[in-house]
Amino acid sequence: MRMFGWMAVAALGFAALAQAAPLDPKQVAAEAKWVVEVDVDALVASSVVKDLYEKCTAKTPAAGKFFDKVKAQTGLDLSKDVHSVTLYGPGGDHKGVMLVNAAFDQKLLEEKAKAAPDYTSSTYGSYQLSSFTKKIHGKKRPVTAAFWKPEVLVFAGSVDEVKSALDVLDGKQPGLSAGAPLAAEAAAGTIVLARAIDLSGAYCPVLKQSESLNLAVGENAGESFFAGKLVTKAPETAEQVKQVVEGFRALGLLRHGDDPEALKLVNLLNVKVADKTVEVEFHAPAADVAKQAEKAVEMHLKKAAEAHHRGHKEKKAAADKKAKCPADTCPADKKAAAAEKTTTPEKQ
Repeated sequence: MRMFGWMAVAALGFAALAQAAPLDPKQVAAEAKWVVEVDVDALVASSVVKDLYEKCTAKTPAAGKFFDKVKAQTGLDLSKDVHSVTLYGPGGDHKGVMLVNAAFDQKLLEEKAKAAPDYTSSTYGSYQLSSFTKKIHGKKRPVTAAFWKPEVLVFAGSVDEVKSALDVLDGKQPGLSAGAPLAAEAAAGTIVLARAIDLSGAYCPVLKQSESLNLAVGENAGESFFAGKLVTKAPETAEQVKQVVEGFRALGLLRHGDDPEALKLVNLLNVKVADKTVEVEFHAPAADVAKQAEKAVEMHLKKAAEAHHRGHKEKKAAADKKAKCPADTCPADKKAAAAEKTTTPEKQ
């Protein structure tokens, strides 16, 4: 369930997006407790994203090089080759399946997998499964992948999870039924959809006290929107969540007090409670959202540049200070030597 928490945060990070293809319930296992669907085609087509990409690559050449690096490693051009990503799981840490729909270079990816640490290969019916180890968030994690179709790649943390996912895709195991909570129809224009039920095993304390969560981010008819619905286990929890949301809105008003355009957007965030249910909604012109997103990117780039220059100055100052010290008398060297002596046991 921790994986869902991160997926939910990622969904909240998308601001203004475009038309989305609906979630295909049949491709998600009936036992799933959470699901996230991202329409990458719509994301790439978004005027907001296009504008931000152009500005970022113009001001920070390294941003464009990142996409070149991804293409060199995977053969995928992120601007056109990836179409959608679906994630789902039964709950529990590091449990879940990812389905990626893209124009893959299957031969290249299979070669990359063979060169990965701890690579092994197995078969399941007509499918070839590649297992290997990958470092994720600084920790080595097992990964298994298999092509369901040339354009659909299945990922999971174990061979059994990939096998089950393939069975669901082939119709050998049941997918979500049309009336299931995770399969409910999304609002028009939704591009990032995140849902969860049975949250007792959630990592987040708030989710542990809730029964279901539904998040949708998108753009429809020139309007950006966010819609969130949390059904808690008690009315008191719902009121507390409302207070938290209103607190964030108040912080936004304080932070952007001298920016009328930003204040206008902050005031468009609405939250309401009905018994155990909290609903949060945001609707604003996509053009206005794009303008504020540009400001946020510019501020981030400015702070990053300042931190970069500050780091250079500190290194130069340290180097200059050391250069002025006579041999074997530099305070910095003495301090480092003393620290090493106290942490390294003497040889007997």
